Amino acid sequence: MVSGYLAEVARRHGWTWHPEPGDLYQLRAVDRFGASLGWVLLSSNIAAVAAAPCQPYVTPWPLLGAGLLDTGPLWDALSASGVLVLPDPAWLTADLTSSERARLLASAAGNGWEAKAVQKERPGTRAEVLFNTWD
Repeated sequence: MVSGYLAEVARRHGWTWHPEPGDLYQLRAVDRFGASLGWVLLSSNIAAVAAAPCQPYVTPWPLLGAGLLDTGPLWDALSASGVLVLPDPAWLTADLTSSERARLLASAAGNGWEAKAVQKERPGTRAEVLFNTWD
């Protein structure tokens, strides 16, 4: 459903999507003139719009917050229908609360992969939990 929606947005606006290499599922949006509009980080139907690509092992995660956007043509186009969940950048970059961390550590999802990943990678923000290398 998300890939079809992204294809429809691109067709409607004359844009193209270019997958970025790396561990995260992220796409670069390019307009019909070849100008970059930004990057979209995806995790299921949850998305974030960023001004630059994010590589957690190359770009330190704290820098992700400075590049998240909630304005501009890419944000407007993706948020128009409600297909994608686009959390506010301030919410995404907020520190995990102790109760959120406890729920993640108690998770049995995928035979406990989520809990193991949280123990191993030690995410500090919601963005680090949602857009990570262990999905």
